[in-house]
Amino acid sequence: MSRDRGYFATQARAEVDVLLRLQLMDSDQSHLVEWSGAFTCNQHVCLEAEHLDKSLLDFMKDRSFQHLLLNEIRPIVRQVANALDYMKAAAIIHADIKFQNIMLVNHAQEPHRPKGIDLGPAHEVPGTAQGACIQSLPYR
Repeated sequence: MSRDRGYFATQARAEVDVLLRLQLMDSDQSHLVEWSGAFTCNQHVCLEAEHLDKSLLDFMKDRSFQHLLLNEIRPIVRQVANALDYMKAAAIIHADIKFQNIMLVNHAQEPHRPKGIDLGPAHEVPGTAQGACIQSLPYR
């Protein structure tokens, strides 16, 4: 059990390190979740971040997986690509891009404004070996 806690504590520290680097960027411009800090509760590291509405997966489930129109897809793809550009500038690889890790800010007021979340598995570019498998298998 303590070994698992140690692993998760290490993962949490790694995510905090990535979030600290990205915190210097404007979260609205970068389209990445706005992180405000971390605290420990019952030996668990908890991360504080802005409240977001729903993931793209939940959004698609709500639509019974009906396809989006091109004018709905374009702004989402543009903003996700922008988030990846910001991460590239910070020399960070997200490593877990999927529908669950792209959240809509407020679907009712801003229907197609996403932000990237879950930077736990992120890697620094200099520390990643060329050809390394860092993305989850179903999304490769």
